[in-house]
Amino acid sequence: MPSLNAVNIPRAMTNFRPERFNDFHTATVKFFADREPHSLTKLKKLKCPVKLIQCGGDIAYPVHFAEELLQRLLDAGAEADLEVVEDAPHYGTVTHPHEINPLVHDYIMSHTSHPVPPPLDEVISPFEAELLATGWTPNGSEDEDSDDEFEICYKFETSL
Repeated sequence: MPSLNAVNIPRAMTNFRPERFNDFHTATVKFFADREPHSLTKLKKLKCPVKLIQCGGDIAYPVHFAEELLQRLLDAGAEADLEVVEDAPHYGTVTHPHEINPLVHDYIMSHTSHPVPPPLDEVISPFEAELLATGWTPNGSEDEDSDDEFEICYKFETSL
């Protein structure tokens, strides 16, 4: 995670600097507060099954959001189901891959009629070079760091 912080914090400081506070507010507050639910008309157009995987510890999207979406999908006649990965945070695919990856794999395999090639022996992230440049080590030794090392204080002046 320290390497992700090293890459993402400078980007955030650029993208959401004080003169772009309205953009920041839109992306982090209005996006959640002002959105409308998916219409039944649009959901009825779905022609494929849907698997919802919800991270139980996600504070941005509580489980009840996924339950409401599941109900709307079912009301629209879609084939849908929901799995909740307890205690997984918003980026559960990063923190809980051993729980989430099998759910995705098994779901895809249950809906695939064609032969599936074997998995690759090794997969390289398209972000590997950038993460290596920030000190990430593939064996995970950087995880010994303390998150207490990363404290950012920034004062936003706003008229909102």
